Amino acid sequence: MSLMKRSDLRFHWASSLVQVEHDSRILEIGCGAGLLVEKMVEHLDSGKITAIDKSPAQVAKAAQRNALSIEQGKVQLIETDFIKYQGPENIFDRVVAFNVNLFLRQATDAMQKVRSLISSTGQFILFYQFPYPVDITAAEPIIDQLEANRFKIIRKSIKKFDPTPAFCIVAARGR
Repeated sequence: MSLMKRSDLRFHWASSLVQVEHDSRILEIGCGAGLLVEKMVEHLDSGKITAIDKSPAQVAKAAQRNALSIEQGKVQLIETDFIKYQGPENIFDRVVAFNVNLFLRQATDAMQKVRSLISSTGQFILFYQFPYPVDITAAEPIIDQLEANRFKIIRKSIKKFDPTPAFCIVAARGR
């Protein structure tokens, strides 16, 4: 199986867990080359994806990959660091991050920023695929941070991929 097909599988899985609806308002942090954006936008009608990445090269790749969706107004790409992002508060149904290292370390500022951006019924969905084999316990430090920053864990899951598994944590704003 080619590398592209492997990434297609993991981003197809991730998109299914985001549960994109036709009118979803989604923020993807660290969109990279726009692979997950490409999968999520397939489910949008009146919704919109805002995708940010601090790398000009990655934003250019994402723009090329998602050119039609950008032209249709379904996708907006922004080159910025997440902490500097000045997006609208309490609006996003989903905030998504796939392999964003910011959330692997002490990330209180980033967690609080996510809390300010998601709607009262929104979800924060984090995905990680480490370059080495892990089990679901690898998610525990992130879950601890989420809970310390007043997020409620909705579910966690892991899926086997070649060469290594990926896990997902779905959280909502707690009190």
